[in-house]
Amino acid sequence: MKLTKKRLIIFFTLFLIGITILITTRNKKIDHDASNTLEISEILGPDFHLGIIMDGNRRWAKKNGYPTIHGHRKGADAAKEIIEFCNNCKIKYLTLYVFSLENFSRKKEEQEDLFNLIPSTLDQWQNFLEQSNIKIKCCGDKDLFPKSSLSAIEKAEKMTKNNTGMILQLLFCYGGRQEIVSAVAKLVDHLEKQGDNPNLKEYLQNKENLEKFLRSFFWTEDIPDPQLIIRTGKRDRLSNFMTWQSIYTDLIFVDVLWPEINTELLEKCIYKYKGFEKNFGK
Repeated sequence: MKLTKKRLIIFFTLFLIGITILITTRNKKIDHDASNTLEISEILGPDFHLGIIMDGNRRWAKKNGYPTIHGHRKGADAAKEIIEFCNNCKIKYLTLYVFSLENFSRKKEEQEDLFNLIPSTLDQWQNFLEQSNIKIKCCGDKDLFPKSSLSAIEKAEKMTKNNTGMILQLLFCYGGRQEIVSAVAKLVDHLEKQGDNPNLKEYLQNKENLEKFLRSFFWTEDIPDPQLIIRTGKRDRLSNFMTWQSIYTDLIFVDVLWPEINTELLEKCIYKYKGFEKNFGK
């Protein structure tokens, strides 16, 4: 009995020591994470716009022996982690490339899986978005939005429209070139409806006014240009992502597939961006 009692005392002592170490380590991690997000917020400043091209879901699935849709689900999980981190860092605008117009060339089965994943993901994120004060804005050719996705997107936009925190811009059925073409077509149509309007003609003779007026017809409308674009997927190209808006954007290409992204890698990208010289052609 004495031996058993002694063993129990040793066991509970070791257990308490382990719990203490675990709590201390966790608190240190929380303090470290809070310190990092504060430092990143100070590095980037207010109204920072980060764009992310989330590439590599399918290749991740293939590499790990999963069906394609599983890769997209893991990609959605990774997106939530990054969204939460960016919000904690007080990043004002985060743009994620969800589905490009070129993606319509993929197999119908994969398209349908993706279109079904969007409503379920937004539904799962509902409490997270509300508690995080995040506002959703979805941009793209809305004439091509599948009905199932459109209703879920409109619901999310309506639910978060009064939120005042980070603006999460989802590019869906989007293409940079097509956005410009669409804007020009809308501008021409608007001018035709205006008829002979001398005040408008005089206003548009100023190139800055013309650009501002044209951009008002963009799918992305009043969202400022991104200062940094990060792309995963081991591809060093923009793939029709914010073509007009990215002319002076710094680019960082990360050698991982999107489901493998984490906050530590994102931190490294931001610190790398901090060291970039920015002269905007001057």
